Amino acid sequence: MKRFRKIQFLYFLNALIFCFASLFTTDSIDISLHDTYFVIPTSYILLLLAIPFVVFAITVILMVAIHRPLNIWLSLFHYLITSIGIAYLCFPKSNSLSSINEWITIVVILILLAQILFIVNVIRSFVMKPRN
Repeated sequence: MKRFRKIQFLYFLNALIFCFASLFTTDSIDISLHDTYFVIPTSYILLLLAIPFVVFAITVILMVAIHRPLNIWLSLFHYLITSIGIAYLCFPKSNSLSSINEWITIVVILILLAQILFIVNVIRSFVMKPRN
């Protein structure tokens, strides 16, 4: 279990992967809202996805610095659900539009629950006594 003690490096690695991937994307996402089309480059979206991972890493580093480390299992579960969920949202696999919308909804709900788990983990670290 010692190799998972530095979960902040996984968060930073994800952020770096998103930033690096944004350099090589040329696609865009078209959003139609009434009579207006919004065209957003995929590189902007990838850079925006890197921001939460940097925030998670900084939070973990600060919690360790104030001697209130997060629970490693909750952190690892949060990392896996968030990373796998975002990877699925970037590369959805389905044949029909209705089933892909259902899967995207389920994945977004799981990602949001994982973020609540991260907040619970931070609160748990403040409530529990620090280890010597």
